[in-house]
Amino acid sequence: MFYESPTSPATQGLSPTFLNALTRFDGTICLIADTPHPPLQTFSPHDSDLVQSVVNWLKRVHLES
Repeated sequence: MFYESPTSPATQGLSPTFLNALTRFDGTICLIADTPHPPLQTFSPHDSDLVQSVVNWLKRVHLES
């Protein structure tokens, strides 16, 4: 799980090179970000039920494997 905290200093965003590199790994990888980054699973940091959303996703991923 990758998340860039929006604290001081201002966030720079996750680099496209880094995000592209993540897509090459097998496994359960997700981002918490304001914009989607397909094919990586992305969750909004503004989701009022973020933790439960991530937990539900993890359950689905592991049930499929």
